[in-house]
Formats: sequence, C-alpha cells, structure tokens
Amino acid sequence: MIDCAVVTIRSKEEPWKPIPIVARTREEILESSGSIYSHSMTLEALMSAIKQGMNSIAFVGTSCNIDAVTKMQGWTTVLARSAIGYEIFNEAVDNGYIEARHLEDNELERVLNLAKMKKVQMYDISKRQKA
Repeated sequence: MIDCAVVTIRSKEEPWKPIPIVARTREEILESSGSIYSHSMTLEALMSAIKQGMNSIAFVGTSCNIDAVTKMQGWTTVLARSAIGYEIFNEAVDNGYIEARHLEDNELERVLNLAKMKKVQMYDISKRQKA
C-alpha cells in the first residue's frame, strides 16, 4: 500500500488551473481523475510529501515530471518509466502476466551504460510461458 499519492486537481474557481496535492484519501484521488492540459508543479507536492515523512509515495504526472523524479532517484525504474505505477506492475507480476527479476551485477552495468544514452527499464520483463 501507499502512504499518499501526489496528484493534480482542478481549481474550483479556475477550472484550467492545476493544483498539485498530496492525496491521502480515496476521495482526493478520485477528485484528481481526468486530464488537465496545463503544467502542474507536482514536484513541489512531492517534496511536501517527503517532508511530511511519507515513505511510499505514488506519483502521477506528465512524462517530463516523471523524468525529473527518475533523475532525483538516480535510477531508471519501472515506476518512473512506465508512468503506470508500481502497484499495477506488481499486480501484473503477481497474476503471472509478466515475470520480473533483479538484474545481475554484469547486466546492471550494461544497463547503466545504456541508460546514459537512452531511457531503459532496470528490470528484465518477459512473457511467462504457458503451462
């Protein structure tokens, strides 16, 4: 489970104005559903969540914001690269749709070298064989 989610809601007074929030309830997350075609300062809300002591934080944002989070982490992860979310990835693994494993040291070095040139995931994902 997550402690919170960094999401964007619409301003009630100015519907085109995005407001990033640290959502802690189901209602707050549902309020953030839909698209807002304007830049949102979600990194500010992420820093607020971290300062509040949140450890497991879901982050919903545009690809440029997710790239910024990736650079902050220092690693290219499935969470940041997929933009779908860690929970969905884990559920797919748990249900057997995909198989995931941590990379060996020699594989990790190769991936890190590739990551300098392009964006890659740090997990080897392959389809599971039918029994």
